[in-house]
Amino acid sequence: MNKELPIALTKQACQICWKTFDRDILIHQNLLIDGEQFKKQFHGKVTGFLDYPCDECKTKLNEKYLPVIIIDPEKSTVNLNNRINPGNEYRMYPVMFVKIDALSKIFEEEIIDEVLQRIEKDRFLLIDEEASKKIGLIDYYEKMKKNPD
Repeated sequence: MNKELPIALTKQACQICWKTFDRDILIHQNLLIDGEQFKKQFHGKVTGFLDYPCDECKTKLNEKYLPVIIIDPEKSTVNLNNRINPGNEYRMYPVMFVKIDALSKIFEEEIIDEVLQRIEKDRFLLIDEEASKKIGLIDYYEKMKKNPD
């Protein structure tokens, strides 16, 4: 008796923009779970993040743009180090890219070094809505949404 094993094609998301990409093929081998249930649970679902930025985000990073993600810290999940891990942030707007050179105009001189160190490590900047309003990111987003050219 030749019985086919159910398979599922899963997706992974870019940590920066959250665009999804077909990645892994899972083969169902657990005889305790129904094959159709397995397919429903996994096929076409996002199961994790890419270990690297997608091509579009990589191009922006190479052009010295910084991905800025506006979040709600109250709705985001914080780890034991009181930091928000990628994928655990509650995003309020799509990712926006800001020239790294512009950061010195946005942030005060006392904290710019800390911001740059964090960016070097994380490859993006999480910022809350109130701070993003103060530096004009939300106004910029609304203008771009109305007139993308």
